[in-house]
Order: sequence, then C-alpha cells, then structure tokens
Amino acid sequence: MKLYDSIGPNPRIVRMFMRKKHRDAQADRRPARRRKPQAEHLKRNPHGQMPTLELDDGSYLSEITAICEYLEEKNPKPR
Repeated sequence: MKLYDSIGPNPRIVRMFMRKKHRDAQADRRPARRRKPQAEHLKRNPHGQMPTLELDDGSYLSEITAICEYLEEKNPKPR
C-alpha cells in the first residue's frame, strides 16, 4: 500500500486516520507535488487530487472518505 500525499487538509485527515488505525507504519508514503500534478500522478488520479492510496493489487482510491472506509474495513480495531 502506497499513500501519495502532499501538504493540505485532505491528506492530513488520511494521515491522522492511518495513525489512529496503526496503519501508518504499513504504508509507504510518497510525497507528490500539489500545485502542478505530474503526468505520473495523473495516471493514478486523473483529477490530480491528493491524497491517493495505491492498493496492493494495483488499484487506486482517491477520495478521503473511500480511503478511510477501506482502512476501516481492513482494520476495524481500534474504533
């Protein structure tokens, strides 16, 4: 699992949620530029938004709610 993040409120929410779920050590954090998305990141997320979570199967989640729900499903405790 790789987390592509940057500075801002949305990536921060996901990082905080991952820490609460004790998943931050399991994710490989990759900083990405926020102002002008690179072509590589646009392949992961066509909208160029942050954060984007790359799953082990190669698929991507790019909405904060979807990322947090996925992490909750994978690790329901602690609540």
